[in-house]
Amino acid sequence: MFIHEVNKFLLSYMNRTLSRRELVTAGVTVGSVALAGCADDPSSETDGDETTDSESDTDEDTVGNTTAENGTASSEESETPPQIAFDYEFQSEAECTLIHSGGDRAEASQLAITVGDEAVFPEPTSEWEISDGWSETVQADDELTLTDTGGTNRSGEEVRIFWTDSTGEAEQTLSTRTWP
Repeated sequence: MFIHEVNKFLLSYMNRTLSRRELVTAGVTVGSVALAGCADDPSSETDGDETTDSESDTDEDTVGNTTAENGTASSEESETPPQIAFDYEFQSEAECTLIHSGGDRAEASQLAITVGDEAVFPEPTSEWEISDGWSETVQADDELTLTDTGGTNRSGEEVRIFWTDSTGEAEQTLSTRTWP
């Protein structure tokens, strides 16, 4: 129950889903802090033969990751999706401009866009024309215009912007909007 409450708090604080590693790390850290308060209990005092954390010779941090010589954890950190707000300007039934309106920067190579079931960015089908308004790093005020050159009425279709991690294994939807 306690871990659930920690996860609930962290989710509301960070507004994103935590990975198992992040959840375990938060739980172990909070648990360690809670247990540290128990040391004031006279019944938990040591007889002098036990070592405390500060006397220990191990090179482990609180969650048990072995540290490298430079003091950083040897286990790799997972990539987290950027937190980005996008504005949508629909010029017609076949043209839409997407605007990075705030938040994190993102590598354009890690972003993709679909309209309905069609991949539109980064490699559009022959029906789509993309204005190249996004540089390698997409940041605030960068714009990208999508135009359906086939003249198809896109009203009611979902425009989806999503991010994929550098390994291509994890995907996160950043924004969606229904074409009016």
